[in-house]
Amino acid sequence: LHYCQFFRAATAGFQKRRIRKPIFDCDKPIMMELPLDLGKAKYKNRDGEVLKISKLQARRNAFALCTIHNSLNAMLKYYKERMCPPGTINLNMSVNVVSRDYWF
Repeated sequence: LHYCQFFRAATAGFQKRRIRKPIFDCDKPIMMELPLDLGKAKYKNRDGEVLKISKLQARRNAFALCTIHNSLNAMLKYYKERMCPPGTINLNMSVNVVSRDYWF
């Protein structure tokens, strides 16, 4: 995978420059849990613009997003369990880096 590329399927997405440093803070949530049918998405949401995508694009982007999210969550969980005081760890899976709520 090339982490510089922007991956999107449905309302989920990833771009490395959109990850905020506070994601390492003990009280901050980790990457969102992706829907099981993400590979069947028929569109991608690009900053409010809905664009059609092919079945192949959907499967490729879903694979990339699932791989990236699972890897980041494993790393964040490992880091927080070792660096954060007990009782302060937030492992809520809710961060969607392409969501306007994450940025504003």
